[in-house]
Amino acid sequence: MRKALLIILAIFCISGCATTNQSEFSINEWELTRKISDLIFQWNKMRIQGDTEEEKKISEDLGNIIDANKGLVEKTFKGNDIAIKKTMLIAIGFGHLPETVDLLIAELNNPDDDIKARAASGLGIFASKTTPLEQLTKLLSHQNPTVKSSVAFA
Repeated sequence: MRKALLIILAIFCISGCATTNQSEFSINEWELTRKISDLIFQWNKMRIQGDTEEEKKISEDLGNIIDANKGLVEKTFKGNDIAIKKTMLIAIGFGHLPETVDLLIAELNNPDDDIKARAASGLGIFASKTTPLEQLTKLLSHQNPTVKSSVAFA
């Protein structure tokens, strides 16, 4: 089951950085988001292959990128670009910014099941003691299997 969850995360990563015509993000922010997406994909690959050393290195790299780009994280949740938001929902789980947990928790109520599942995955990666277990437990009975598996991961 864990392997299936990691494959789902990889698919999320690939689908989350689709091109868009919206211009609220600069080219540099798009390039950074693409780099983050690529690193998440590599992280998933290392998890599946069981390469814990490389997985740890990629996790640290992602955490450093997220922590150094707090402005992009904030802009993502204030903006309307769904593609960047989908990538960042998973990516912020690697960071060490406690305020991002509240952003992820809020997205558990999003009507979009993909957003909801990615928020749960981000919470699972962050592994915060403040994660609302009661709210996650309710989502275990969600009709969407991707949401259920992401919540189980969290």
